[in-house]
Amino acid sequence: MRPAIQEAVDSLLEGLEGQVDLAERLATPLPLLIIGRILGLSERARDVLMRELVAFAPGAGRRRAGMMGDAAPPSPDDSYWRSVVEEHRASPGEDLVCQLIAARQQGLLHDDEELVDTLVLLYVAGMETTIGLIGNGLLALLRHPDQWQRLCRDPRLARQAVEEALRYDPPVHGVSRRALADVEVGGRTIRRGEKVLCLLAAANRDPEVFPDPDRFDIGRAQGDHLAFGTGVHTCLGALLARAEGEVAIATLARRFPDLRLAGEPRIESNLIVRRVTSLPVSL
Repeated sequence: MRPAIQEAVDSLLEGLEGQVDLAERLATPLPLLIIGRILGLSERARDVLMRELVAFAPGAGRRRAGMMGDAAPPSPDDSYWRSVVEEHRASPGEDLVCQLIAARQQGLLHDDEELVDTLVLLYVAGMETTIGLIGNGLLALLRHPDQWQRLCRDPRLARQAVEEALRYDPPVHGVSRRALADVEVGGRTIRRGEKVLCLLAAANRDPEVFPDPDRFDIGRAQGDHLAFGTGVHTCLGALLARAEGEVAIATLARRFPDLRLAGEPRIESNLIVRRVTSLPVSL
């Protein structure tokens, strides 16, 4: 997917100059373009989603709760997604929507409602965390100009910069789990059936794992951060999100080495998710 991601990033940055909002012009539309390509959405279908995102933008006078809380990007109602499914049924291909339709035909999905629910989940999950990764990562870099200049001198550090951004300010701060058996954690017993909120962002600042954990350092030896979870719960789209973040950040470093903040960013968060929704910069 990297060539497609690079093409999308280049198209979004084309013609930009002066002061722009990188959350609006890059961090938000890039994941839409990529997840839309993976799903096989038509141009018409992508246009509907883009209008939703524009209406959702800060200052647009509209808020709509998403599946991951108020900070999540919006999703059209089920009638939109049902029309997407019917469009793909009429013209089958190799895209992800068609693969879900095939899974429904094979009985792996119970009915069309489960098909649509799965489609919506993949869309929101493919958008939310990557928007946060790119926006949060860029903000951390620009708030640490020495690290930004280090990246500009060697854009190959983009991969390490993404990993450090994921550790330092992950887009998902917490996940809930239910204990399947009694277990002791930190001297306390969690009983079977009890619900636990796991704070991934706190784990990523654990001084026993990360020396000087509050320091943002793109040269840090990659530790075992939990921004994408772990084990059987590891994020299904982790590799894709990393690739989008790396290409976006490296391209900015090559094209705009003088990039700097041009105002106060806007950050939206709740107990689970946190992301930059406005990032005014001077190119």
